[in-house]
Amino acid sequence: MENLVQYFLDESTLWVPRVIGVVVIFVVFFILAKIMKRIITSAAERLKFDGNLTSLLARTSSITLIIFGFVTALGTLGVNVSALVAGLGLTGFALGFALKDTISNLLSGVLILLYRPFDKGDRI
Repeated sequence: MENLVQYFLDESTLWVPRVIGVVVIFVVFFILAKIMKRIITSAAERLKFDGNLTSLLARTSSITLIIFGFVTALGTLGVNVSALVAGLGLTGFALGFALKDTISNLLSGVLILLYRPFDKGDRI
């Protein structure tokens, strides 16, 4: 019984600092995501971008930072993230090919919102 208690005490001294580090890293990246979202929103308002474009850019940057924080936190916890990063890269590559036309249309819409070549009421 005493050996079991000693084992759990030894293991907890190894894992508690890692878990605290993971929580701190994830909270920092979450706060950075919120700050980035505010920066993008305020910059877009000054540049008079479309609200939909602003929302798209702010959400994309926020989600990207949170995913990056999650992968960093897993690395701090001791998980081998090189395979995870390689898998994410291959998944992005496959999705890029599979959604080529959809992504092309999305980027075309973003460019139309950015350059505003048309006004309301124009006929195309």
